[in-house]
Amino acid sequence: MLSTRPERAEPRGGDNVHLYVWDRASDKIRRITEAPVMTQTPYSSLSKLDLRGGAGGGGATHNCQNGIGMENAPFAWLDDGRLLTVTLPAGQVSALIDEGGRPFDRTAKTWIALRDAVSPTVSAMGSGAERISDQDHVPRAIIRIVNADTQAASILGEVPAYPFEGSLTLSVSPNGEQIAVLAPRGAIPPTRDLRIPKFDGEWMVEKQLGIMALAGASKVRWLAPPEAARYPLELLDWAPDSRTVWFRARARFEDTSAALFAADVAAEIRPASPNSEALPGRNADPSGALAGLPKGAELLEARDDAILWREATKTGLHLGRTLLPDGKSTRLLTVNTHLASVDWGETRLVDYLGAGGQSLKAAVLLPPGYQEGTRYPVITWVYQGYVVRTADEFVLNPYMPGIHNMRLYAAQGYVVLVPSIPSHRILPGNDPKAELADNVLPAVDKLISLGIADPERLGLWGHSFGGHSVYTLVTQTNRFKAAVALSGLTDIAQAHGQFDPTASGYPGIEHEKSRNWTIFESGRGFGQPPYEDPTHYSNNSPIANVGRVETPLLMIHGEFDIRGGPAQAETFFHALYRQGKTARLLRYWGESHGLGLSPANIRDIVHETLDWLDRYLRKRAR
Repeated sequence: MLSTRPERAEPRGGDNVHLYVWDRASDKIRRITEAPVMTQTPYSSLSKLDLRGGAGGGGATHNCQNGIGMENAPFAWLDDGRLLTVTLPAGQVSALIDEGGRPFDRTAKTWIALRDAVSPTVSAMGSGAERISDQDHVPRAIIRIVNADTQAASILGEVPAYPFEGSLTLSVSPNGEQIAVLAPRGAIPPTRDLRIPKFDGEWMVEKQLGIMALAGASKVRWLAPPEAARYPLELLDWAPDSRTVWFRARARFEDTSAALFAADVAAEIRPASPNSEALPGRNADPSGALAGLPKGAELLEARDDAILWREATKTGLHLGRTLLPDGKSTRLLTVNTHLASVDWGETRLVDYLGAGGQSLKAAVLLPPGYQEGTRYPVITWVYQGYVVRTADEFVLNPYMPGIHNMRLYAAQGYVVLVPSIPSHRILPGNDPKAELADNVLPAVDKLISLGIADPERLGLWGHSFGGHSVYTLVTQTNRFKAAVALSGLTDIAQAHGQFDPTASGYPGIEHEKSRNWTIFESGRGFGQPPYEDPTHYSNNSPIANVGRVETPLLMIHGEFDIRGGPAQAETFFHALYRQGKTARLLRYWGESHGLGLSPANIRDIVHETLDWLDRYLRKRAR
């Protein structure tokens, strides 16, 4: 497992991420390497990892489930005693800590430089003919084997690990003698006419394919792909005889599909056909593991004789094992047992008609002690593009961390409504603003017709693109008596080209960390940058209609928000201030997009949110 637990002189909370093991016999947890472990961050904005194979077998990725499914493990068991792990050079900090801490480190160094007046405080980057080569600045990752019993470690070699896009993939061969490596080495520089082929960071970087021996220290033997495979994209799996590994690649950046290739250990690369090659599935189900998985559990690891799983329940978080093939399951470890005393409230699923008469579903979380026939104040959780399918929706997960746990708000006597908001790509002729209101308001009306919602006590809550949804809705309707927008965008054209503020300290490539331009051009379907179609961006920016807002609005934003800086909220707030309308702006210094770096900030945001909703919804109680 990974932990920031401090040891010896390390500060409270820890200053790096290390690798630990739990010994079932002694029931003790101990650190097995002092080298900092490479980690990826939530939303995958730094250091993506993809380790496969080893003792678990198969070509499936080793996952670390973190509640939002955006993290993979930087380690894999090679056998009963050794782990393959990806670590950082001495002096570097794991991304989970570094992304939030780097701006402060840069600020401290800047202040010293300004005071001493010897070194300039400039950071340089270039475009076109002035572009600075990625290879001058790309960090390196160190591949190690660590003995869990003796803590002895050996270094296999170093590989490039471009931190902003693309996964560093390591795949252990079935015979355990070598590793296939696909390493991101830098961003593919854009050009004026470039169109993003896929909304996927893997398509945006140049990668190197190589083979590394598992015995002793060695360098990676990098393979030279033919022109047809100029851009390696994805490492697939090994052949059973460990002599060939398959991968996908494309010849040109703008290609929207990738072809299959085979690389053998002799360094020959040839086109391959999935119909003629015995290609194992990337996410195959070894030994029928999923069939033996207890209902509601998540698969952690599969072997021929057993599977390891975790199960998050309302009575605790369980680690368990199921023996194969008899299917006998045993819980090995249980934590968070205090949750058994919590009243979680009831969830329901309701049907309603959305835009154009489309049949949709909404999830409803009722507060503890809910009484039929009583109308309650409602918090409507919105995120355009989110579609509800079951009553146990992701957003209502009791294990959702921090401010996103809607059970915290239901526990204070609010009904939480999660409507479906199917989103068409923002193409010319589509009006996503109209689709937003036309899908949300009918869900609210349905809850009123069921006698659950008080029509005079309707609230609105959204984070990230959900914050943008809140900003948009309050420019369209005055039905909500209070609204809370967290980390939302109000001016999409401005956000498109904004630098990621947490990228400071990456010389020459700071501008490459931002994903905003790809999110809007490809992920949200704008298709082109704002300077080519400014009207399209303006029409989808709530700031253009801020004069229509009448709803009391609480705006919450982090200083180092990676999706849109504080100006996104500041500009909207000042426009309301200029009109003398009711609004409150909270800027959390040091926080990023997730608003979860400090437990003190999490507590304060929940308090401020509930205080705002109570002020404008509770006073309208009947």
